[in-house]
Amino acid sequence: MARTKDIEKRGKVRELLLEHIPWKTIKTITKCGDSMLLSVRDEMVKDGFDEDRELSIKLGRISAMSLDRLEEQIMDRQLKPRDYSVVSAISLDKRLLLSGRATSRVEHVRSDTAALREQLANVIDVPTNSLANVPPESPVLLNEPAKTG
Repeated sequence: MARTKDIEKRGKVRELLLEHIPWKTIKTITKCGDSMLLSVRDEMVKDGFDEDRELSIKLGRISAMSLDRLEEQIMDRQLKPRDYSVVSAISLDKRLLLSGRATSRVEHVRSDTAALREQLANVIDVPTNSLANVPPESPVLLNEPAKTG
């Protein structure tokens, strides 16, 4: 049976996970290890913990922090935005995906369709029901029995 201290620690870990506190902070506050943190989270998932919401919140944080650092580096003329731009783009894309919003846009552009309409108007109509009203032939019966050999 689990010790009372472990039960209390697991309860605190659960409480902090429900508040979407970063794992490093949870480990610092509770003095728990990775295995306990993962074990508690797995139990929460079995109990219906909303993983999508958790990921959306964390990816939102990552995106915001990356964008902030990217902005600082650009303002300070430190031209190393590549790393932060990739992280922020991926995080933002995943956040949009998890929230059900569009992650891309498709645009359809049509050119003048007058020529196509004219071609279609000149197409010869082929009757589609020429054979549809003809009943199938009846089977032919043979007068002689079939020979077996």
